[in-house]
Amino acid sequence: QALTPEGAEGQDEGALMKVDATTGNTIWTFETKQGGFWDMRPIVGEDRVFAGTHEGAGAFFAVDRETGEEIWRNRQGYTFAADHSEEHVYLNTSAELMAISKETGQTVWLTDMPGGSGFGGVEYHDGYLYHPRGGALVVVDAEDGTIVHEEPSPSGYFWTVHAGAGQIFAQSSGHLIAYEPYQP
Repeated sequence: QALTPEGAEGQDEGALMKVDATTGNTIWTFETKQGGFWDMRPIVGEDRVFAGTHEGAGAFFAVDRETGEEIWRNRQGYTFAADHSEEHVYLNTSAELMAISKETGQTVWLTDMPGGSGFGGVEYHDGYLYHPRGGALVVVDAEDGTIVHEEPSPSGYFWTVHAGAGQIFAQSSGHLIAYEPYQP
């Protein structure tokens, strides 16, 4: 959720909620004054829920899945999109991509992205991140944050990306393209 209290524009508050799917009753609510949870879908792990804000002071959180209590927060960047691997959560902060340890919340690496702000997604697949960045699909080594490839768009901007069925799917202004996963 994201909420701007009346008369307090720029001081966004937000919340994550766990709801019983059968009854609709709220099981727990985690509130933040670090900004609202807007664009990203929360990542639900075995014992934690991960989500980040991109308004206010900005932060990324790990919350206990059963109790809704905060486990850690990383205050290094705003979150426009996120994905994860077994060990890390990867964030698009608009200006950078970053990796955060799922266990500790510490920043593992931070990579400046070319071409100004980018609000598109980030997808993890088999050791690489795929990130639509304006006129290119940027491929990043998930281990160290190194940009390893930039695939130009066949038409306008790349808007979104998804990894599935052993392929990388990217939507540009005029096409939906299926790519083979990056191979060094």
